[in-house]
Amino acid sequence: MLQISFVNVFKVLIQFGHGGPGSRFVSGHYLKSIASNLWKRILISLRICPFLAIFSAFSIILGYFSPMDKIDRKILQLLQEDATLSVAEIAEQVGLTTTPCWRRIQSLETGGVIRKRVALLDRESLQLDVNVFVAIKTSHHDAKWLDKFARVVDEFTEVVEFYRMSGDIDYLMRVVVKDIAAYDAFYQKLIRKIDLSDVSSSFAMEQIKYTTSLPVSA
Repeated sequence: MLQISFVNVFKVLIQFGHGGPGSRFVSGHYLKSIASNLWKRILISLRICPFLAIFSAFSIILGYFSPMDKIDRKILQLLQEDATLSVAEIAEQVGLTTTPCWRRIQSLETGGVIRKRVALLDRESLQLDVNVFVAIKTSHHDAKWLDKFARVVDEFTEVVEFYRMSGDIDYLMRVVVKDIAAYDAFYQKLIRKIDLSDVSSSFAMEQIKYTTSLPVSA
């Protein structure tokens, strides 16, 4: 019950701060994530001292509503380029000491700006040489069908991107496979699981640009 009340507090604060720095994390996913982190820190802090619990709660809330500045954006850019950098290495490059740099990173993680840190694998080294863009049209547009379609697509590890589109096509997928035969096997499994009106596949001849880095400059 107490954790739920934290979510409600965040909703109220966001309503008051709509359009301001705090409004960048308005989704339920982020609210639950922040409330969960807040709750865990308070539980840990309460074992040490009540004052520390209050301080921990306010530090997270203040970090949540603090606008990102140039230093935050520089930290994000560095982590996008190399997530294995230590806090000390990042701090040196952004002109901070280690502790305030660590606090900024924690705030960005708690707020959901940094979702996770992963290893990027080389597609060619794994012999996943074929990139396929799959355009899909369907006569079904109800929520129940879309939910089923999303669950079906989620089962296929070959699908690395999946979008609902405007315009002439309804959905677009990017599929990564070893070869044409592997794509055909994927296609046959897909149409057995879900009814699709029209499926058009375009094979990439050459990858000219690909990056996982988002533009974070102010």
